[in-house]
Amino acid sequence: MMQPAAAELDIHLRILAGSPDSATAQVTPDIVVGDYHHYEDLLAAARGADAITFEHEHVPNEHSAALIDASFNVQPQPSALRYAQDKLDMREKLSALGAPVPRFSAIESVADARAFFDAVDGRVCLKACRGGYDGKGVWFPSDADLDELVAELLEAGTPLMAEEKVDLTRELSILVARRPSGEAKVWPITQSRQ
Repeated sequence: MMQPAAAELDIHLRILAGSPDSATAQVTPDIVVGDYHHYEDLLAAARGADAITFEHEHVPNEHSAALIDASFNVQPQPSALRYAQDKLDMREKLSALGAPVPRFSAIESVADARAFFDAVDGRVCLKACRGGYDGKGVWFPSDADLDELVAELLEAGTPLMAEEKVDLTRELSILVARRPSGEAKVWPITQSRQ
């Protein structure tokens, strides 16, 4: 998604692509084929770059930190990226900043899930703290299947949180870019349609 905008701004991008046939490899002249899960592949793509960024939040944070330790300019910093990587961390941070968020709770046991379910009259959205997006890692359990679902997910090692289900009328998106100096640029709010 960055390549067309970068080309308009005459910015050269080098992309770490999962395969030479990937969509990004089709539109980016400078690619390194590799896997973002492997630090050595990230390092190969990073060599010679003025700045390193990520198009999604799934790059392991320890790899971002290792690139910084190797004197690469990584933006956003791992300390900020973690809030895109972990929904519970994000909700806790937003709540601490006074932003409106639905009621939420960490779920570490079936008893935690049951207590939250009861507190919100069954209007529960159960989420994987990490890795879920676009409907993946999201469940709306009924009273009858809550306990079994939570037990299965926790046994599988899925870190969980619960949120009070809210009625949405629309989804809005906003893009804010900030330089390390603090200078920020805000783009207009748009309505997402999926």
